[in-house]
Amino acid sequence: YHLGARDVRESLPSLAVVAVLEGWEATALAFVAQLMATLCERLRGNANVLHRTHVWLAPLLNPDAYALNYRVRAHTPHVKNVASTCAANASASGVNLDRNFAHRWGAQPSSKWPCDALYAGRKALSEPEARAVAELVALFDNARVDSDEHTTFIVVRQRQLPPPHPPP
Repeated sequence: YHLGARDVRESLPSLAVVAVLEGWEATALAFVAQLMATLCERLRGNANVLHRTHVWLAPLLNPDAYALNYRVRAHTPHVKNVASTCAANASASGVNLDRNFAHRWGAQPSSKWPCDALYAGRKALSEPEARAVAELVALFDNARVDSDEHTTFIVVRQRQLPPPHPPP
């Protein structure tokens, strides 16, 4: 979801929140849902704020793993997407999305074995979900990126809000 100025390339104060990279993070989903509700409530009647900023909210980056965990009630938490990677065991297939980003790909605890829970993918950004986040981050100039892959992924643009228009 994008709230704000129409031209996403326009340099404005920005915030992006991307949640549920792994499928068991119901708290992160609840956080982003509450953030969405709060923003809508607080901005009602004050929509001009959105003409001076960008807010992106992606509450559920890995819906397949989330569905496996909360609809199917898997016995062990499913953290990977559902990419077909493991011929030996279909339930072990997938890529661990928080290990698929270009930054330090393969350097953090990860695996090159497609059936492992820590499988980082065949290359950095091999998964569409990770590429979508990378494309979102690329919209920001001089962004500060704070991430905690097990709750949310937050990108904050460090820029002051433009001053309000002086009264006529």
